[in-house]
Amino acid sequence: MSWLEFAENPEAASSLFDPPPSLQNVELFTFKIDRDGPAAELTIALNEYPSSPPLKWRRQQANAVTMTLQLLALGDVEVKGWSTTNRAEMQITRVNAEQLEIVAKGANFTIRATFRFLRIIGFSPYHYSA
Repeated sequence: MSWLEFAENPEAASSLFDPPPSLQNVELFTFKIDRDGPAAELTIALNEYPSSPPLKWRRQQANAVTMTLQLLALGDVEVKGWSTTNRAEMQITRVNAEQLEIVAKGANFTIRATFRFLRIIGFSPYHYSA
């Protein structure tokens, strides 16, 4: 089962990616917690780039993309460590009929959170040069 099956709006990703983008060996840019909802947002630099990106992205000469996920009806949250480089293996799983869990583990940090709903906020293209 793909993590995308838990999203309220899977078409946001499936319209760009087939198969869905992997959450393995990704770079976590931001993790924001908001009391309203309560909710959290994660911005993740993906390893994949769409094979047929939108024309606007091609015009920008983008070759990389971030995805922002929103975790709604946030429950328990654990954050251990943080760094300027946050490469991680991420998993989203169903805990029970009403709860999902996200776990992001990297060399310098671990994030674990339970929540009820997953939304894909969007994708942002950028040009990456190593």
